Amino acid sequence: GLTGLIHRALDKLPKDVRELVTQLATSTVWSDALAERITGVTPEGWQQTLLDSGLPIHRGGLGELRPHNLVREALLKELRNNPAQYRRSLLATADHCQLRGDMRQALNHLLEAKAWHQLARVLCAYTTNLVADQRWQEVVDITDPMPLPKLPNPSRGYLKHVTGIALVHVARDLRSLYAAGYASQVDIEPGSQADPAYLEAKGQKLIKTALELAPDSQVAHVSRLMLAVQQNDIMAARDHARAGWGLGPRDPVWHLYLGLLLATLEALVGGFAAAGAVAREIRLA
Repeated sequence: GLTGLIHRALDKLPKDVRELVTQLATSTVWSDALAERITGVTPEGWQQTLLDSGLPIHRGGLGELRPHNLVREALLKELRNNPAQYRRSLLATADHCQLRGDMRQALNHLLEAKAWHQLARVLCAYTTNLVADQRWQEVVDITDPMPLPKLPNPSRGYLKHVTGIALVHVARDLRSLYAAGYASQVDIEPGSQADPAYLEAKGQKLIKTALELAPDSQVAHVSRLMLAVQQNDIMAARDHARAGWGLGPRDPVWHLYLGLLLATLEALVGGFAAAGAVAREIRLA
């Protein structure tokens, strides 16, 4: 069968090329840049050697090769027999994915490698970028499969804050969709990802845990604000927004977010004049 043909073609490769592609197997695209990252010095003409080998590998854009999944599966099976090398390949591939802007794939490789410190660093940076665009559902989708308890602090606390806040936002967005008739709330299974009450409760639980882990961070003020709003305590929410914004641009994304919320809450508490004064204060900051 095809699998047997692939194994025979792999066995006919020059030894240095065979060793290289085994280490490249963690990636879906093979490039000179990734090969150098893994091995340092690459075999001369290795890409053309592969293209001439009869293996189901084709040339993609940007000087990359794209191997068939069956080729990768055969090589991955061999690579996993050497756990240390497999982990090194995963880490190198994760770095390369970050350079390419493929953050989700980078996170998957770091998760597979159980590289908790690197995973925490990349996850914090990526979720913060998503927050800047208010892409709350994507924050939830990214963080949900991640083993947050295994990540080091302060990243663990930060990510629990961010995930909890995102879940509350997603729950509110779902309620708005149901109320407006854009989505149906009929036959929603309690405790499912479509149940706003479940998502909000899960978010609040994460926020409370995060406040124990990281009570003094700027994002902690956002968490306290969210809990106050849930309790309809607008005055307390306004005070938390002001306290968090008053910390300055420790984290520019959350500083701006707190400033916008502060203006909104001031409008509710003190009217448009108070909101205008805050808006001028924010603009001058």
